[in-house]
Amino acid sequence: MKEQTRSRRLAVAIAISLSAASAPAPAAAKTYAPDTLIVPMDTTFQDQGMFLAFGLVHDLLRAGVPVDWAIGPGKTYGDADFHAFAADVLTSAPIVDHGYRGGPFVIDAASFAAALPRVQAWQAAHPEVAVHRATAAFSADAALELRFAPDVAVLVAGGEADTFAYLNAAGIPMSDGAPWPQEADRSGAYECPGPYCCPDCFGLERLAGDDSGLQGDGALFDEKGVPRYCHVVVNEVPSSTIDTELVAEVRSFLEYPVSFFAGSRAVPAFENDPQGRFLTSGGLEAQGPPPRVAYAGSDDPTAQADGEFQNSGSAVGSFALAAGSAYCDATFPRVFEAGAEPGTRDVLIGGHLLGNPAKGKITYLGGKAYEVKLPISDEPKSQGTRYFLDSVFAAPCAAASSAPHPIATLDGAPATSSGTYAFRACYGNEGTGIAFDAELEVYVPEDAAIVSASEGATVSENVVAWALGSLPPGEGGCLDVTVSLPAEGSYAFDAAVTYRVGMNEATAAAPEPLVVRFGRVSLLRYGGLTSLSPWSPAPASVFTGAYPDDPTLDPARDLEVVAFASGAAFPHEGSDLGAGSPPLVLYQLEGSAGNTLRLSKEDGKLVARF
Repeated sequence: MKEQTRSRRLAVAIAISLSAASAPAPAAAKTYAPDTLIVPMDTTFQDQGMFLAFGLVHDLLRAGVPVDWAIGPGKTYGDADFHAFAADVLTSAPIVDHGYRGGPFVIDAASFAAALPRVQAWQAAHPEVAVHRATAAFSADAALELRFAPDVAVLVAGGEADTFAYLNAAGIPMSDGAPWPQEADRSGAYECPGPYCCPDCFGLERLAGDDSGLQGDGALFDEKGVPRYCHVVVNEVPSSTIDTELVAEVRSFLEYPVSFFAGSRAVPAFENDPQGRFLTSGGLEAQGPPPRVAYAGSDDPTAQADGEFQNSGSAVGSFALAAGSAYCDATFPRVFEAGAEPGTRDVLIGGHLLGNPAKGKITYLGGKAYEVKLPISDEPKSQGTRYFLDSVFAAPCAAASSAPHPIATLDGAPATSSGTYAFRACYGNEGTGIAFDAELEVYVPEDAAIVSASEGATVSENVVAWALGSLPPGEGGCLDVTVSLPAEGSYAFDAAVTYRVGMNEATAAAPEPLVVRFGRVSLLRYGGLTSLSPWSPAPASVFTGAYPDDPTLDPARDLEVVAFASGAAFPHEGSDLGAGSPPLVLYQLEGSAGNTLRLSKEDGKLVARF
């Protein structure tokens, strides 16, 4: 049998937990076995490594290691998310029934072998990052099942240096794997190559598109009008630089399960635009920083912190609801002025576009230029950086509940008598998220030759591929491939959709290959037999002349079948199947030598198989 294995698939398979739900699932209580890894996010153990702990989680996700974000449902600020017995990975020091706070990250024991080498490598470079190994089973609520490392796009308008500092403090790289620029490029170009190279930095004009009023044509979208990024950041943008076209582009972006962070003056600039109103009915007004803060909604991923928060001191340190304005459903401040009514001086605000949990998640933060100093317990102005990093990992597109589910299938006849064989390769996305940069690949056996393929195909050796671009939920189609088969036998064809989510590459393989049997058989049906013992007429008498034009053959009853395919209906007369009909004699003249020919009666037809 001539078959090709799936050798062209990605070397590392990424296990993805998928859900068909239209909105993020509520926290699910799980029991974690011993050897589960815990990344603490409280000041007891992570005071010095708070930011780089996020970088470790990002690194694990890039490697395809699933990470759960454990957050206690309904908790108040400072409450424990769960309790566990563990041991420090670096020192082996015991941790006795610790109440983990601040939204710790958990790597299930099933992923221990895959995770531990990356944890050890990260700690070798950053020993201040604490990681614990559970010594007993424990239960925790997985608020988010993170499966993808989110990629980040940065709007360049004067506040991007803060964003660079936050991401570099965590060790979260750009999409090309390099660190973010150490400082802002005052020209705003961020060209690559160059000292300020930033492939994920975009000026306002590129984000806004062609100003035609058609949304989805800016830099955040691909040629199909589907988002290219998981998370977009806008920090400290002067309102005078923001136009309606740009805001409309962001609004279109938020129609998908993505996320958006805005800080300081960028908040009212976007929220108050006619195309804004993302989280409110009537906009927000800039306010100064509150002297003291209170906390609410502490079980939301964007509000995970431990220790005190202090505003950076920016003139736009908080926000108030404009007169007559109200927050959309399920939108409320997470950090706000202590003793004041929410909506008066709100520092941290979170929700989904228009209150719809199926749409993009939005985080607003008052203040700018938050510190990246540690320990965080001594640097309350660093807590704003923590909230920023929360927003990156709270992106719906990073979670299993909003994952894409690409599929690949093959459709073609199981047998052919022709040396030219045509079949179809089909693709689709049955999940709720976007499969970015999708490509359909068809793997052809090495000894088969590719004759043709649907428009847009590229052929490399024995792989036919089509660039599909971003594949949104519900999209799909079929494409055609024709090959030539050099010799009789069996051939196996395979297919897969390769795609990207955030900074992860993944593969969705066809559930099974398409196997086709190729064989040529020429048969002669002779219907004049009257006796089997002795044979009458004798077999030799059938071929007394030059076959197949022997005039002694009865053209009405005798029939040559050229290039007969196994399993096809064999030509016959109605009387051949009647009671008392003489036996039929079939002579294999050429092709598939050594095969056994079998005849059966199926649905009023003679069916021959070899």
